[in-house]
Amino acid sequence: MSVIARKASLIDVSDIVAFGKSAHPDSNWGTIPFNAACFRQSVMRSLKDVDSCVFIARRDGDVCGLLIGCTTPLLFSPLYCATDQVFVARSGGDRLLRLFLDWCKTKRVVRVDMGNSQADRRGMDRLMSRYGMSRAGGMYFRNGVIA
Repeated sequence: MSVIARKASLIDVSDIVAFGKSAHPDSNWGTIPFNAACFRQSVMRSLKDVDSCVFIARRDGDVCGLLIGCTTPLLFSPLYCATDQVFVARSGGDRLLRLFLDWCKTKRVVRVDMGNSQADRRGMDRLMSRYGMSRAGGMYFRNGVIA
């Protein structure tokens, strides 16, 4: 079955928490203990915040990818930038990234900075470059109003 990526809703929270818990050991956060209650609160807060977004990918009904992002004003300008708080996908990463960049466009973001929550970087450079992102150290960035 194919992967479906979409904006998450409150009915997805338990599945998102379960996916987060299963993906956590393989992430670059894996040495820090995972607390499901804290993660649930963070997801709920992001779902309700107009300056945040939560996107999920599902395969065969199960969550297989997650991207939580947010916008904030630049420190030196009234313009906005966006970043991910978590981006981890076993499948559907390209669809999640496209949804995030489309959301950034609606927010008139002029810069996107993204990390990689997955410890395994294979394919991440190719994925990010397909969407106009450049690598700078362990981060990826894209300047200019997102189109």
